[in-house]
Amino acid sequence: MNPEVITLKEVLNDGTQINLHLNGTTGAYAAYGFSAFNLCKVAGQKGIEAVAAYSNEMAMPVVQISAKELAKLTGQSGEAVSLKTDLDIDRAEYRNWVQGLR
Repeated sequence: MNPEVITLKEVLNDGTQINLHLNGTTGAYAAYGFSAFNLCKVAGQKGIEAVAAYSNEMAMPVVQISAKELAKLTGQSGEAVSLKTDLDIDRAEYRNWVQGLR
């Protein structure tokens, strides 16, 4: 995972994408920022196991799911996976969610 690429993708993310990045060490997929927020929502709706936290290293929220859970969600795999979503980002809800993770 390249921190600069992840940060750039999330800076450009208007909330219509869920960008997931494979952690080669753990085999889990991580989503950051708005991607993490929307992944958390989708995972909850679909019964997908996900772990949310705040990444001090990346200075943004992170949600991790296993490759098995990603396959249940999308059937996709690879080093980077991007999903389109029609979920709206409520900025106040996002801020409250992030505050709860800190």
